[in-house]
Amino acid sequence: VVKALQPHVKVIEASHGDVAVEDILNTERFDFETVFESAAWVSHLEHADEEDDDDDEHDHEHEEHGHHHEHDHDEHDHGHEHHHHEHIHEGDDEDEYGIGNFVYYRRRPFNRDKLEEFAGRWPRNIIRCKGVLWFSDEENMAYVFETSGRQISAGASGQWLASCSKKEQEEVLASEPKIRAEWDEKVGDRMVKLCIIGQKLDKDAVCRELDALLD
Repeated sequence: VVKALQPHVKVIEASHGDVAVEDILNTERFDFETVFESAAWVSHLEHADEEDDDDDEHDHEHEEHGHHHEHDHDEHDHGHEHHHHEHIHEGDDEDEYGIGNFVYYRRRPFNRDKLEEFAGRWPRNIIRCKGVLWFSDEENMAYVFETSGRQISAGASGQWLASCSKKEQEEVLASEPKIRAEWDEKVGDRMVKLCIIGQKLDKDAVCRELDALLD
């Protein structure tokens, strides 16, 4: 589970906390930016491929989209952030303990009430879930959604580029040809994109449950 959440972390096995002090204090190994960028959910959202047949209503060749995010949780002001949206063969990455992951990607918003109700019965085998989403009753605002164990939260993080002025959109799209090429004429850069890490995940079942929460 630790490796699934943070692949590059140093794991020290111990019995009854018997660890050399120099291995855990003043090691100078921790760097916030490095740890943040190497987290499994970031890696999968930025570099993973996504299946073509997950949703008939969206184009699955999205590589980058612009978001105006101010991630208060991670204390990053990313401006117009450009996330890679490629294609993951979901469920292929699973280890001998049944720990696996996949990316849930849709171009439709969540129904806020339905998602809130579902949060009360969130699948217990999902260890970690994090990503971006939007709600049908607040289409201009991007949210960062995350779960850790039984704790679930969704926090507003800034406006989608699609909600900005035409002038600002044109400026960003003109400087980012990939964003222009992948821009969705209907929803712009709005999306639901969640990295889901868990044990013995039934990808199809999880996707069906989440799809039922979309508007």
